[in-house]
Amino acid sequence: MEQFTLNNGLTVVLENIPYLRSVSAGVWVRAGSMLERPEENGLSHFMEHMAFKGTHTRSARELAETMDAVGGHMNAATSKLCTNYYIKVIDEDLPLALDILSDLTIHPALDEKEMEKEKGVVLEEISMVEDTPEDVAYDVLAEAVYGNQALGQTILGAPERIESYTVDDLKKFRSRHYGPGNAVVSLAGHFDEKQVKDLLEKYFGAWEGPNGEPYPDTVAVPEEKCLFKEKDTEQVHLCIGYRSLPMGSPNVYRNAVMNSILGGGMSSRLFQRIREDLGMAYSVYTGPAAYPGCGDYTIYAATTPKHAQKVLEQIDV
Repeated sequence: MEQFTLNNGLTVVLENIPYLRSVSAGVWVRAGSMLERPEENGLSHFMEHMAFKGTHTRSARELAETMDAVGGHMNAATSKLCTNYYIKVIDEDLPLALDILSDLTIHPALDEKEMEKEKGVVLEEISMVEDTPEDVAYDVLAEAVYGNQALGQTILGAPERIESYTVDDLKKFRSRHYGPGNAVVSLAGHFDEKQVKDLLEKYFGAWEGPNGEPYPDTVAVPEEKCLFKEKDTEQVHLCIGYRSLPMGSPNVYRNAVMNSILGGGMSSRLFQRIREDLGMAYSVYTGPAAYPGCGDYTIYAATTPKHAQKVLEQIDV
């Protein structure tokens, strides 16, 4: 693996895998819901959507058709920590992939009419999450663990906020977070290293912008909380959260071993007891989440209401 920095501050990470005939390229921008102010909640994710609604040189349809024409895959995702845009193509189409990737991240058109249409898409995505009880349970857990801090916010934002946002809101958000000093470009697959460095300089070398903002100091809410959200579902979806290790902790591997034993796989104690021995759940698992300065550990189970108390008792053993 090779890591270096362009003159404008953009970090680049390369992993050449010579036996492949494909290559994946991604741009990771430190712009996620953890960095959003309360009045900005959902803007990181909305910005991700708007990148695909056209650039200064390509329409939304042209972006899609160009990738489909070469059999490539293009997508993006937003998390609490960052937004990433990525493309996978066969190796000979890497120049095109980097061209489009830079276009998406550096030159989005941010058209007002397109934004108004995309609000409907984002609202449908929010509705889709609301129809997924497991996702809802995790959002409620985040609120319980982190309260009114940024980590307690949802990634998608509230519907009323999404409806209120303007192009100017997106531009202001971009002006604080989208810049080479606040991003990483990564490539993995088959490529010529000299060609890649020339292409990166060509498509990303002139990128200018902010160095971003530090992640806010965040701590888990000290008191115990129990939050409920009524949904018309067949099962009760249980999430139990505990304080855990922050990013960079030297004990991360110990935590991984503990997770594997407790609920990280089919041989884990919770899976064997609750599903295999008692037959009270189809889905039961555990997992850590690490953030700058803090972390949490979640136990999740879905069961019918009549078994909920028994499942909680088994988890508490």
